Amino acid sequence: MFAEGEILTGASQALTVPQSSVILRDGKNYVFALGADSKVSQLTVQTGRRADGKVEVLDGLKPDAQVVVTGGAFLNDGDTVQVVSKPAASSLGDKP
Repeated sequence: MFAEGEILTGASQALTVPQSSVILRDGKNYVFALGADSKVSQLTVQTGRRADGKVEVLDGLKPDAQVVVTGGAFLNDGDTVQVVSKPAASSLGDKP
């Protein structure tokens, strides 16, 4: 016998980061946060639920922090980084 179901839970607000931002080292979860001097700080974070490519951060990160999204596994505390932005998405069918 086989049954398939779905459990709906209530929505709640949470601080989330992209899953690619969370680095697992020595059994702990870390993110790299950008400082004003373009140097990163390795922060230990407590994580919660994971869904749709996002990870809930329960503790260890301020809501307004900028975090490294890709390449964090290659960084160390205090490294200097350069911020780059994603190219703007273009709409199909737009003509100049």
